Amino acid sequence: MKKHFSIAVSALVLSVITFLFLFDKKLSISDDATNETSLVSGEEYPVWIDMMEQPDVNLTEARQVFDNYWEQNERFKGDRYKQFERWYAISAKRTNKHGDVISARAVSSVWRNAMNDHNTEFIQGNWYCYGPLNVGPRNGTKRDGGRVRDIEFHPTDPNTLYVSCFKSGLFKSGDKGESWEPLSDNLTEEVYVSRVMRSDPASIFIGTNLGVYKTSDEGLHWTSTSVVSAVKALHIHSYNENIITVGAKDGIYQTQDAGTSWTKVLNADRVEDIKVHPGQPLTMYAATNGTPGKFYRTSDGGQKWTEVTDFGQGCFMKIAVSPAQPDDVFVLNARDHMGQDSFEGFYHSTDGGKSFAKLSGETPCITGYKSDGSLSRGQPNYNLFVVVDPANASNIWAGGVKSWRSNDGGHTWEQYYNNVTTEGDHLHMDQLNWSYSPHDQTLFVANDGGIYYLNEEQKFQMITDGLPIAEIYECSQSQTVKSNVAGGTMHCGIKLNNNGIWYSPWGGDEATCIIDPSNENYIYHIKYEKVCRSSNGGFKFPRINKQNKDRGHYTGTGVLHKSDVNTLLVGFTQLQRTINARAKSVSWSTISSFPGKEKIQKVEQCESNHDILYVARGNDMFRSDNINADAPTYTKLTTDLPLADAAVNDIATCVKDESIVYILQGSNIYRSADKGATWVNLTNNLPGVALLEMVVDKSSDEGIYVGTDIGVFYKDASMTNWLNFSKGLPAIRVSGMEIYYGADREESVMTISTDGRGFWRSLLYGVQPQLPKADFVHNTEPGDKEGTIRFFDKSSNHPETYQWIFEGGEPSSSKNMNPVVTYQQAGRYKVELRVSNGAGMDSLIKEDYVTISKQGGMLQVRYE
Repeated sequence: MKKHFSIAVSALVLSVITFLFLFDKKLSISDDATNETSLVSGEEYPVWIDMMEQPDVNLTEARQVFDNYWEQNERFKGDRYKQFERWYAISAKRTNKHGDVISARAVSSVWRNAMNDHNTEFIQGNWYCYGPLNVGPRNGTKRDGGRVRDIEFHPTDPNTLYVSCFKSGLFKSGDKGESWEPLSDNLTEEVYVSRVMRSDPASIFIGTNLGVYKTSDEGLHWTSTSVVSAVKALHIHSYNENIITVGAKDGIYQTQDAGTSWTKVLNADRVEDIKVHPGQPLTMYAATNGTPGKFYRTSDGGQKWTEVTDFGQGCFMKIAVSPAQPDDVFVLNARDHMGQDSFEGFYHSTDGGKSFAKLSGETPCITGYKSDGSLSRGQPNYNLFVVVDPANASNIWAGGVKSWRSNDGGHTWEQYYNNVTTEGDHLHMDQLNWSYSPHDQTLFVANDGGIYYLNEEQKFQMITDGLPIAEIYECSQSQTVKSNVAGGTMHCGIKLNNNGIWYSPWGGDEATCIIDPSNENYIYHIKYEKVCRSSNGGFKFPRINKQNKDRGHYTGTGVLHKSDVNTLLVGFTQLQRTINARAKSVSWSTISSFPGKEKIQKVEQCESNHDILYVARGNDMFRSDNINADAPTYTKLTTDLPLADAAVNDIATCVKDESIVYILQGSNIYRSADKGATWVNLTNNLPGVALLEMVVDKSSDEGIYVGTDIGVFYKDASMTNWLNFSKGLPAIRVSGMEIYYGADREESVMTISTDGRGFWRSLLYGVQPQLPKADFVHNTEPGDKEGTIRFFDKSSNHPETYQWIFEGGEPSSSKNMNPVVTYQQAGRYKVELRVSNGAGMDSLIKEDYVTISKQGGMLQVRYE
């Protein structure tokens, strides 16, 4: 068991560890790196970067190291400050009773045990993926689908692709990206890379954050292997498929018996790229992502590796080869933590990787942020790629944040990023892995926005539709329009369903949204110290608070007052309030004076008494009984909390009794009947993972839904134990939960957000799905372009999927709930709608439903 010391002793121990770590880091840097500087002004290495990768790190210590570092150093773009805050906000909810992060391996073990212990016929719920299934537009063009890290091709079928999507898992397409199906819904692991056996395509190997896994039935069942370190490079040898080589966090491993047993053949730090000589399969190349970056070569199939040291000081390398010139090897070498330039150099070998010459470097900086190629930082430790045309080795694509092309083998570069998609847009930022299809040499792109391919017109066409891979931080459900939900995502902006259509109205890394329960047009967005407001349903979000130093958690927290829609309370390090949230000029006041520098992670107003508000801040908890006063007062509840060293992840109250409050701490849930003075443990049979989210069903007798890393669980006042309410859900982290309350329980739905699979929905506990009844209407709205019609679903009994068919329309089909269709020719057209849910399918055809006439040269819709 891990020992916990006082703050003073912990700080002393941490200082010693830090010194030894820094000393080791300095020894590892070559003496000739005279022109390179440390991460920032000052010599201290940012130890917190490495602490983020420790599986069971203590968050209090990580936070202390991070805050101390930035008190001594200056900020700059690409300094990983945001990455830490994002990691911290997520990890802070995944801790045990000691404040240590519950490791991904522990979560995986609990999931496997839960599946072994519970017969699936006892699992309840009616979950289905609500979306976004198709990539929603921003300003008219599709933007921001989700992160795709790697592409694999079927060995014989040119139409079959596999994509590895981090937390979202592994997906397969049998029609070259027209549709996708998940293959790893029964794994909690992140998937970084996949490879398919040529002799048996149902056998697939994947590299994950917890090592190598394999399946022999296309993902129905997965088996772990003895490689347990994170694996981001994987190669099945063509001359013998029983031999597989993988690049792992701690080196290179190889199996001679198709994954039954493994041998470590090289000790190295973060081997993340492996390539093979196109004509000599025993010759292989490997590169690392560390400080410094290293390049290795083998000529005996991977038994012995030799380091090649012809490169300048860098941190991350990527390798490319081409059958057009099989002895040539190309290496993109990038820097990090060193100066303002992330592009160290592009190298070329003509002797099979034995020696290299530098062809280009520094400017244009093809790994950085700037479009003009001037010196800039990037984030090459995360996004970096190089790929060479298999038919012409002079044609090379490479980059990091953006993409560049060389037509002379890497001597000179031109940017190929802006206005290069089929929709006239730029590629999504942060390129991860680009690959040529071995079947027809089509170039495919994997990046933080999805997957594309380069078509015959030399435009990148997105094929991310059908991949539900949004990593969403929080869930907000409208109470006035059932279809409307919103949530911020990692790298892909805000995901918004507005009247049945998905949009991406805002890009980048975004966080918490709050939809006004009385008016769906008002949506608030909170991140760090920033508060924004939309008054048009989520399409524009101007900021409504001034720049300030009171910075909260990355993901933000707040509550819109339950009886006054003009009052918004937001948690930073202190609690701030506005009483004119809808005004043109919004005023704010600080209404707390909590001691210390901790950030507020949760704010919750009592459902039955709106004078009561609860605040969770670090390991503290407070209650105000007069939150509507000009100067509210607070009672500190910390000493009465059940767990002294665990933060309160979530708070919920009871609509029938103001004295009842629930909290989540670590892997436990507690109930208080006296406003937090005493607590009763309700955990019972809940799994031993962090309890992340909670919602109390107002229409039940203390019915509580709890979201975890492995699904949803439910109990009410009549139950002693919790039941698994995850039927239909993949093994994914639940990041937010809200209930839409209809006229009765049968008309209500639960909506959750997930960290990797978008939004999901289910009927409430005890409500059974009924056969849907298809129905729809149409109309036009002011501002619609000529010949455009909006269709509105009026089906009953909770349809889960929609399939529209529009005779003569563009698009000719749609899976949206309420699609918009344009007709180019006058005529009378048929419309068909098919709806389905867990109970079955229904369809409705309306013949000659759309009448388009031409009057004065204009196409017009005629209603009869």
